Amino acid sequence: MKRIKGHSMLLAAAIVAAGLAAFALHGGMGRTSDRKAESAQVRMAVDPTVIPSDMPFETSPGPATEQATGQSAEPAESQAEIPVEAPVAAPRPPAAQPRASDTPPPAAPSPAPSPAPEALPAGGTITAASLESTSGGFVLTVVGDRPIGPVTHLTLASPPRLVLDLAGAWTLKAPNVLREEDGPVRHVVIGVHPDKLRLVVHLREESLLGRLGDPVSTREGDTLRVTATIAPGQ
Repeated sequence: MKRIKGHSMLLAAAIVAAGLAAFALHGGMGRTSDRKAESAQVRMAVDPTVIPSDMPFETSPGPATEQATGQSAEPAESQAEIPVEAPVAAPRPPAAQPRASDTPPPAAPSPAPSPAPEALPAGGTITAASLESTSGGFVLTVVGDRPIGPVTHLTLASPPRLVLDLAGAWTLKAPNVLREEDGPVRHVVIGVHPDKLRLVVHLREESLLGRLGDPVSTREGDTLRVTATIAPGQ
């Protein structure tokens, strides 16, 4: 009987010990599961944009992260498969048209060559000269061995004179002084110059110079006549 009781007590004690061990083991596993759940909840609540990437633990995107960002995480391979469109070259602007202001001005015309100096009349020889007084003035006649060219004139005062120039290199084969005893002309002096023959008509009175008209030249072959009129005095 004592042995039976002793075995019963040992069996009961073993059962109690086993129950305590099972309780302790179950309670430890529950705590461990609770800790894991809490750890998972903490990791899910952490904002990966706040915690730097060098933390000792990693965060894995979960449903909460996908709801917060509004998009699901895609693997890198799927992103690599997205084709990248080549950049489209911008159209070239049209070539600028030259403006009127950009057109170079036309080249200035080259200056016309200066005319060659006019050749002087060849001249010749004066073979005769004469003076004739008229009622209204006088006539001076000159004869050459060829036609006589242009004649120019001017007047001088003190003493009163009419100067006639025959263009050309003339030589004189006639008297160089022509005299009148009466009439408006006192005398005529003929002088030879390299480019002209000059005839100086000396008037008899100073008053005649103011009444003397422009001389008029006429030609007949090699003969030149210069006619001068003098207005009547008051």
